[in-house]
Amino acid sequence: MRDRIARGFSKGANVWVSGYYVKCRGHHYILQEWDDSGYDDRWEASDWVEVEEKSVGDSTGLKDKNGKKIFEGDIVKKHDPQFPGYDEATGQIIYCSERMGFRIDLISGDDWSFYYPDGSNWSASQLKIIGNIFEYPELLKG
Repeated sequence: MRDRIARGFSKGANVWVSGYYVKCRGHHYILQEWDDSGYDDRWEASDWVEVEEKSVGDSTGLKDKNGKKIFEGDIVKKHDPQFPGYDEATGQIIYCSERMGFRIDLISGDDWSFYYPDGSNWSASQLKIIGNIFEYPELLKG
């Protein structure tokens, strides 16, 4: 079973936090994880971090070629070392409700579109996170 982990940009400390997303009384929070199992009964008020609503994104459950967790809203660069200079592209990680999964929307690069991770056209090991749409919206311009 996939963990339902989210990430958001904290309002106070201006850092990224990950854990469980909670919307309560018009505010948006990440309840931070304590351990690898994703549960701990020691949660306190300080574990609730208020985040910017537009920054919240779900985890894809995948890691890029550097071992960094990939989240919705990340901007990634694809590079296939077997075809240097040929198969490079940049795209945004989005959730696609029609396919009930994540996909990559092309921003720049080859004139093909990224496919879904269940296809054979790319793997997370070919991706490198270069930013996200919240902190670096200029990357969406290609």
